[in-house]
Amino acid sequence: DIIAYIRNAVCEYLTLVECKKYAPDNKVGVGIVREVTGVHHIKQATKSLIVTTSYFSADAIKEAKAFEHQLELKNYDSIKDWLQKY
Repeated sequence: DIIAYIRNAVCEYLTLVECKKYAPDNKVGVGIVREVTGVHHIKQATKSLIVTTSYFSADAIKEAKAFEHQLELKNYDSIKDWLQKY
């Protein structure tokens, strides 16, 4: 949903963000994590994020841990924390 490309004199960063607007009781599943990690590798991104208005299933969290330096999961609580900083 969002492609953020940052380039400076020293390095370049490509960040991909997948946004999921789900109801609180509809958790983001492992399938989305697998899809995003696939796109991450195809596009050779530096970092990918999955951001949701809901939460993540236990399987999704477990799968994401295998890509902990390349993929971040941000749920409803994370979004609230971000907004409180601004």
